[in-house]
Amino acid sequence: RPGVTDPVAEQILRAAQEIGIKSLSQVATGQRFIIRSQKLLNEQELTQLAHRLLMNPVIHYYSLGKISPLFPENA
Repeated sequence: RPGVTDPVAEQILRAAQEIGIKSLSQVATGQRFIIRSQKLLNEQELTQLAHRLLMNPVIHYYSLGKISPLFPENA
């Protein structure tokens, strides 16, 4: 989530600048979970799984399918 410290992203940005990649201005990190099940899970079940086991809603957001990074507006 914007405003939450992402130390891994900060280090990626710092390292990129140190090796001369100046065009990189923002970095975000995330996790991807691939769920495999013998039974096809529906969207409600996947949402429940995400909320109860895979994320902390205070610092994470999730998406089923594609996800786009969020950057603070005035970074």
